[in-house]
Amino acid sequence: MNIFELDPEDLPFLLGEDPAPEALGATQRRASDPRLLERRAAAAKAFQPEYERFVASFLQRNSDLCAGLAVSGGPDFRPAQTKGQSAVLLRLIQVILSPASAARTQQECRQIVEAQFPSHAVYKTWTKPLPKWALSRARSMIAGAPPPVSSLKLRAEMTLKELHNAVKAAVEGKGTRATVLVAITDDAVLVNGHRFKRTVNRAKGKEYPIVRLPIPALEAALHAKPKAS
Repeated sequence: MNIFELDPEDLPFLLGEDPAPEALGATQRRASDPRLLERRAAAAKAFQPEYERFVASFLQRNSDLCAGLAVSGGPDFRPAQTKGQSAVLLRLIQVILSPASAARTQQECRQIVEAQFPSHAVYKTWTKPLPKWALSRARSMIAGAPPPVSSLKLRAEMTLKELHNAVKAAVEGKGTRATVLVAITDDAVLVNGHRFKRTVNRAKGKEYPIVRLPIPALEAALHAKPKAS
């Protein structure tokens, strides 16, 4: 099955999550729902006096433990995590990894996911590192993707923005390009006159000539003017 042709109805099963209809029920609301935000403010205001009484009582009952200490912060009410939010993130990653998304903006990518998960908040912050489990799933998606997406390498703590930029670069063919003079001798490969030593790998009684090209040295050679060897 091509990862870019999945029916949204199949996604909960593929993610190993409960696909029950209530996972996307009408009672769920976006974190930005004005009514939810109003209740958040009202709940915090109503709870504040009780919180202050609790803190005062706790400090009094634990005066030795809390001697010299001050309490900071306070109750923090926030929209509850919506069931299925992990599916939203993985679907967003799936959309980003589509070659067609190279030409899409972040907002356009989000809109595709929002249409499939209308009761969920879709990530607007693309600059935070992805969780390890999401990166692991992304690598699996990449392994089954068509070129050039299949060539992507994800680093630890990669962000959605970096992932999107990597897809753009892969699809648009960005990278180091140069017209170079290459020569192969018995003991080296010369790139614009810069020498890379040939070595031999031996396995199962056979010899395999190879050359190792460290990326920094190769890029320096690619951008250098050809010189006599």
